[in-house]
Amino acid sequence: MSWAAPTAPTRRATACCTQRCPTTARSAPGTLPAPVAYAAAVVATPSNSPVTGSSYLYVIGGDSSASGKPVATVYIGVLSAAGAVTGWATTTSLPAAVHSLGAVIFNGTMYVVGGSGSGNAPVATVYRAAIQSDGMLRAWQALPSLPFARSYFGFGINGTSLYALGGDSGTVTPNDSSLSAKAISDVIYAEIDVHTGNLSAAGWTANGNKLKKVVSKQTAVVAGGDVLVTAGLYNGDATGATEESYAGLNSDGSTTAFNGATGSNTISSAGGGNLFNHAATGYLDATGAFHVLVVGGDDVNTPTKKHKGVFYY
Repeated sequence: MSWAAPTAPTRRATACCTQRCPTTARSAPGTLPAPVAYAAAVVATPSNSPVTGSSYLYVIGGDSSASGKPVATVYIGVLSAAGAVTGWATTTSLPAAVHSLGAVIFNGTMYVVGGSGSGNAPVATVYRAAIQSDGMLRAWQALPSLPFARSYFGFGINGTSLYALGGDSGTVTPNDSSLSAKAISDVIYAEIDVHTGNLSAAGWTANGNKLKKVVSKQTAVVAGGDVLVTAGLYNGDATGATEESYAGLNSDGSTTAFNGATGSNTISSAGGGNLFNHAATGYLDATGAFHVLVVGGDDVNTPTKKHKGVFYY
């Protein structure tokens, strides 16, 4: 794979998904009721939830300051057919304030995992909430906790398996650009029981294959039976030494060994810098090719210098 600024579709990747992306970017004019960073965001549509008439954007938790002041608020925005947010409301708040968490929607249920709570202390909590037809959330229910507290990790779902990759188990401020002594290399996964929406009795399992290095404040895009981990803070991050790593996802929830992409296959070599605290997502274009998009972020070599670049493969 090679990274580039998004100007035209690239080659077909091995991953795939079921959603298609509009060919023209559109802005969402409905600004949030309050500023927030390091939140999680997910979208409920009639294809993944029992919502009727509209789709809904959720902005979950986050930080209302640069130093780490988490909130428990869950905002819900109504999405128009064109993708604009036409109005915001609040729905059932998280059980506790948290930022830098993971979130996904599966089969009409929202799952939130980990993150940093008061004083930037990481948490191990896992919760689920059912989504109603009007998009509002029912009460949150506790699920088996992570094996230990973690924040700033990669998170995703493949089939019925949830994944948490890397992250940090230390107390770290969101803008800190130094690698913590408690950064994590392990990968854990848990199976969702499709009948109950709870996690299976086995809870969280430690994957036999770890990431190539300890890493935090990275992203992970899961699609089509693969996971791509991008950038973040790790040993060698100032030179992009292990910017990209990837692995296949097995049917039992485990992963294959992680491999690395170097040289021209990195965002750093394409002029994008050595990123952390960026965003990433994936989509299937009209030709059937899957792409990963990496957006914005801070720079390891010039901390607090935020990027506005968008890179894809």
